[in-house]
Amino acid sequence: MLLGLGAVKVDVGQGPGRSWVVMADPEGDEFCVLRTLAPSGWRIGRERRTR
Repeated sequence: MLLGLGAVKVDVGQGPGRSWVVMADPEGDEFCVLRTLAPSGWRIGRERRTR
């Protein structure tokens, strides 16, 4: 989605195997995108409960 909006991946020496990727917007501002560490099925603002 971000790539389709004009963002590009940037190598700032972060190395492989990280849980984030560094990107830059069309103006060149860099930002990090983090991979979620939440368990599958988890939703923001609400705990998943099973009975």
